[in-house]
Amino acid sequence: MGIKLRSSLVWCFICVIIALTFVPRVWVNTDSQMQQDRGMVSNLVENWEIAFGEEKPEEADWLPMDSEAKALLNGYEGTVWMQRPMPDEQWRVWGNWENPYLIFSWVPSFEAYLDGELILSFNENNQLQHLIPEKLIHPVRIDADYADKHLLIRAQWQGEALYGPDMALIGELDQFLYLYISTELAFLIYGILIVTVGCIGVVMFIQRKDRIFGWFALFCIAMGCTLLLVCRTLQWFIDMKELYYWGALCTPIGIWACLSFYLNALNIGKYLYTRIVHVVLGIYIVLLTLIAIFKPLLYRELTFVGNAFIGIIVFTTIAIALAQYAYHRRRKPITEDTGTEWRWLLRGCWTFGIGALISVSMYTFFPEQLMEDLLKSHDYPYRVIEGLLPNSLLLFFICMVMVTVGRVQRIYRDSERNAAELLVKNKELEQFHRNLEQLVEQRTSELEQANRSLAVTMREKAETLADISVLEERNRIAYEMHDVVGHTLTAAIVQLEATRKLHDREGSISLDRLELLDDLVRKGLDDIRRAVRLMKSDEEEQQLTFEESIRELIQFAEDTMDCKVDSDIMLPRELPIGKVTESVLYSALQEGLTNGIRHGHSSSFKFKLHGLDTELRFLLISDGEPYQAEALGFGLSSMLERVELLGGTVSLRPSTDGEGTPVGCELEIVIPLS
Repeated sequence: MGIKLRSSLVWCFICVIIALTFVPRVWVNTDSQMQQDRGMVSNLVENWEIAFGEEKPEEADWLPMDSEAKALLNGYEGTVWMQRPMPDEQWRVWGNWENPYLIFSWVPSFEAYLDGELILSFNENNQLQHLIPEKLIHPVRIDADYADKHLLIRAQWQGEALYGPDMALIGELDQFLYLYISTELAFLIYGILIVTVGCIGVVMFIQRKDRIFGWFALFCIAMGCTLLLVCRTLQWFIDMKELYYWGALCTPIGIWACLSFYLNALNIGKYLYTRIVHVVLGIYIVLLTLIAIFKPLLYRELTFVGNAFIGIIVFTTIAIALAQYAYHRRRKPITEDTGTEWRWLLRGCWTFGIGALISVSMYTFFPEQLMEDLLKSHDYPYRVIEGLLPNSLLLFFICMVMVTVGRVQRIYRDSERNAAELLVKNKELEQFHRNLEQLVEQRTSELEQANRSLAVTMREKAETLADISVLEERNRIAYEMHDVVGHTLTAAIVQLEATRKLHDREGSISLDRLELLDDLVRKGLDDIRRAVRLMKSDEEEQQLTFEESIRELIQFAEDTMDCKVDSDIMLPRELPIGKVTESVLYSALQEGLTNGIRHGHSSSFKFKLHGLDTELRFLLISDGEPYQAEALGFGLSSMLERVELLGGTVSLRPSTDGEGTPVGCELEIVIPLS
């Protein structure tokens, strides 16, 4: 025998034990200490007469209240009269009640008279609409000498059928309370238990945010309230007039929560038929609430039939879902926890289904007289059948609790597993932290060593930068002396040669020539002084613009070097030319003119300087001896270096005359402006 089969047999045994032993009515049905030499509570069932109409009926208008007369009440709206004689003296002596009470029920609006005297009036003219008459009890104290008096009830009927045999009871208050408690003990115990578990489910839902706990809590609270609101006992302690009426909504809400619980547990809420049933049930609850507000009589008629109908639909849906789930189980393996949940859900479904079916069948298809005879002759079997519905609900509730407990256990196991994993991760993290500390110490030591090395390197770099700065300063002075002073001295040399030739030809020296030589020598001295001042000042004060400086240089060359310079300068005012670029181009023109006169024996030059959007173009063409490529001198080398630092290019090549014969030299420089 497999474990699953043994588990199912054990569950069947538990169901039988609960059905046969959980019968609280039997526990208190022994000789009661509440009697105390008094008669039992008596039900005034027989000898009733009934009449219809607004006016008080005549003797001939009264009809015996048999089954045919009761059938007339179903659908009748208007005034109904009911009367009967009170029990005789012999009955009064048997009852031995010192403080007798009459308790009325099942009538929504009535006045009760004893020997023509009004003893009780309830809901005159049907002012209270939201009532369930069969749930309400109306006690009234009467005199102890009630024997043979005449009891008359005038009721405003609203079309309800009269089912209850306990429309009027007689006895003492403590006996009534004992009677109701003993009759409803199972509902009270189960209701309080289920509501308590529902409150625990609310706490679990708040903590875990798992919807299955929420549906479980809603089911428990709704069905627990349904069981409690079946009980008339609560009226002895709380005003329950309208609570019974609105409490009837708990049953469809509980059924809806039960369906939601199953769909969530089986994870089949995505199927179309389950979604349709779920939505239709929600719409039914909303419609039933609206009917309860505006149509109380229709609401009371629909409550039992509607709840029975949706109960059948819901449990049919659950049965189909369980069968579908079982089919998928065979095709796809599931975990042991999921299989256990499915078995508990299946047990709950068939347990409550069988119990409810037997209970409803007994009360629906068996004659009322047969049930009364069974109660009189075989009290225990009758009580077992009477407690079958609440016991079936208890067993169903146990199954749902087991599913919920399984979920909690799964969460607990997952938490333990996660805690173990976190413990391992924590140890790994601690080891990583220790390794990280060691690595940090190692890196710190390396950084300290690198810092010391860097300090030495920085000191060496500072010294190197100082040397470079000195070298740059020296080069700058050398460039200046070469470009400026060299140009002036070249002009002086040219004039000296010209003066010597003039002396050889004429035998005398012109005073103008001597003054020009004097000016050139003095200018050379001033250039040397200015170059020396560069060691103290980074920038020389400049009085002229760049274009004016270029034109002044050209004019100076023409005046002192016996040469002709044809210039074409186009420099827009908005052209962004930096100081460094201006200095490089100025020095390049000086170098070109000086080299052309000194080395190429040139006497004529063509010079172009055009500023375009993106570049500057410099072109100097000289006549004289053709240029021959050879090692560059200091002036040309420094010029090439400075142009390349600006991102420009230098082209040095021989020029040609009109016949293509090489003459002179072309110096072309292109410097970008961006």
